[in-house]
Formats: sequence, structure tokens, C-alpha cells
Amino acid sequence: MDVFLARPKAWLQPTMAREANGTETSLPCYEKHMLCDADGLFPDELNIWERAVLEAETTKDGRVAWYRNLARASQDSLGIVYDDADEKRLVRPDFVFFSQQADGSIVADIVDPHGHHLADSLPKMIGLSRYAEQNGDSYGRIEAISEVDGQYRLLNLKEADVRHAISTAASAKSAYGGPLSKPYAA
Repeated sequence: MDVFLARPKAWLQPTMAREANGTETSLPCYEKHMLCDADGLFPDELNIWERAVLEAETTKDGRVAWYRNLARASQDSLGIVYDDADEKRLVRPDFVFFSQQADGSIVADIVDPHGHHLADSLPKMIGLSRYAEQNGDSYGRIEAISEVDGQYRLLNLKEADVRHAISTAASAKSAYGGPLSKPYAA
């Protein structure tokens, strides 16, 4: 079901992480998030793949902002339907990046780093692929990224042959290891 995605206005975001021994450490802060603080920074706890993608994407020409898609149901979280056996579930891509084009318009890119080794990897990728087929014209890029054998690999879900390869893949790893996968410079 297509629903209007609300623009986020404010979040309560943690700024500290509590370690196992009880000490607290400041979370790393990143620039250009849609909900930056007064200093232009946004605290977040990202895994190594997410940090690599964020660093690569925020340095691209024309980048004006990024959004950390919420992992929970919310009016300001992009949820994409995928099939998990006989159940409908939602995949929530990690990032939406925004770039200003030469004509001044803004384009959004969905970039989702996700482990190919997880049991839900292929069904989620198929769901994201179907979304790209139906809604790809609304985005500049829709890409799935994973680390395979020490190298980041990218699948461009706006390409019909990539979507077909994903729909017939035996596993997410085989899709990322296939001929349509490209290196991702992270």
C-alpha cells in the first residue's frame, strides 16, 4: 500500500552509548543529516558497512543531505513490502541521500547496505527490487550493497537485468557475486 512519507521534523536521538562496564561514551556525529543539531551534526551508532557507505555517499558531488531511515514503523520511515514465506513483511532501507541537480532540483537515492549472509537477505532484496521496478522513476538511484569476500559489491536495482537476476538467484551472495554486480567504492 502506497502511503505518503512524512518529512521528519524532530527526533529524540541518543548522544551517548553505555558500555558493558557502565561507562558512557559519546556517539560519533555526522554532517548533513536532515535532522542535524545547531552545529550541523547528527549523532548515530552505525556499523562498519553503514559508516563506509555514509562516508562514500556524503562526499559525492551535489550531496546536500542524507536521512537515516528509521528501522521501526513510523510515518517518516520508508517501508517496502517483501514476501517472507507466506507473510508480508517490511524492509526499511538504511539510507536515503539527497543531491542537488544542475537545474536546482533535488533527487533522492535509496542506498541499502545489507548483509548477504542473513536469512532474510534475498527476500528483502527481491522486495526492494520490485519497489525499484514500480517506483524507480522517483529516484536517482536504488542500490543494494554488501561486502562479499572483503570487497563491497553493488547491485543497481533500477536495471531490469539486475532485477531479473535477483528474482532468479539462489541466494543474495550469488547475486552479489554474479556478473551484474559492480564494485562499490567505499
